[in-house]
Amino acid sequence: MINQPPVAILATGAVRPRPVAVPAFDGSYVVVVHPVGILALTLDHRAALPRLKESGCRPAWPGARAGPARPASTAR
Repeated sequence: MINQPPVAILATGAVRPRPVAVPAFDGSYVVVVHPVGILALTLDHRAALPRLKESGCRPAWPGARAGPARPASTAR
């Protein structure tokens, strides 16, 4: 059996009370305190981008592409 390498890391932060703007009934916003936690997902681009491209997903940022960051001629 061959173990696959990890391709993503999910990090969690502490849940703390933080001010959050929520819409009120009259269309304005009200600042209230809610418990908020931070999630961060880091992906290995070599594994994630080619599979996203195959599935038809488009990158969220302009100029992003699936493949090496540099042309092969300049790679170290």
